[in-house]
Amino acid sequence: MEPLISIVVNAYRAQGALDRQLALWRSYPGALRQQVEFVVVDDGSDPALQLGQDDPAALAITLARVDQDIAWNMPGARNLGALLARSRWLLFHDVDHFLPVQSLQRLLHHRDALAAGTLYRFARTEAGQAINPHINSFLCERAAFWRAGGYDEDFAGHYGHEDACLLAAWQARIGGLLLLDNVWLDAQPRYSTTGLDRDTRRNSALLRHKVAAGHPVARSRLRFDWSLAQAPA
Repeated sequence: MEPLISIVVNAYRAQGALDRQLALWRSYPGALRQQVEFVVVDDGSDPALQLGQDDPAALAITLARVDQDIAWNMPGARNLGALLARSRWLLFHDVDHFLPVQSLQRLLHHRDALAAGTLYRFARTEAGQAINPHINSFLCERAAFWRAGGYDEDFAGHYGHEDACLLAAWQARIGGLLLLDNVWLDAQPRYSTTGLDRDTRRNSALLRHKVAAGHPVARSRLRFDWSLAQAPA
C-alpha cells in the first residue's frame, strides 16, 4: 500500500532529537502509522545516527546516510529524502520540530482538498506559545517539488537561504503558498544542533544572484555518495 504522506526529516549529529522523533512517531495510533512513511536522512553524522532496537515493522521508515560530512548540506539531504519518498505528498520539517498527532490527523483527513499547485506551510508553537511559522517546514506534492527544481545544492557548504530560494522558485514555476493555521509544529530548541558556523553572507549573495537570474535550475543534484541503511519491509 502506497503511503498517503511521506514525512522527511534530515539530521546532523542529532541522535537525541532523532530519538525524540522516533518516540513520537511510534506513539501515533497504528491506523495512522499505516498511512504514513517516515524518511530520515543522516547528513554525514559521525558517529552515524541510529534508529534503535525496536521492532522495525512498527514504522514504515527509511534511513539513508550521506557518506561525506559536507557543511550545511541541507539541500542535498532533503533532495535525497524526496528521491526516496514513495507517496504523492512530502512533508518536510527539521529534526528539532515535532508534528503532533492532531496535526497529522488533520492533514490526512483533508488530503483530498489539497491542491497540487500549492505549497502548504504550518503554524508553529514553542513551550505552548504561538511563534512565527518556519520557512523550511512545509507540505507539497512530490511531482511539483521536482518541477520547481527541488532544493538548489549550490547553497550547500554554507549556511542559509536554500529554503528562501526554493519558495521563490516554487512561486515562479508552480503556484502559491498557503499557511494552515490549524496544523502546527512544536519547536523544541533544546534539540537544535549547536557549534556550527551560521554566517549567511555567501548564501545571501547567492540568493540575490539566483533571483536576478530568474531562478535557474541547479546543474545537478545529489552531489555526494550516499547509502541506504534501512528500508521498509
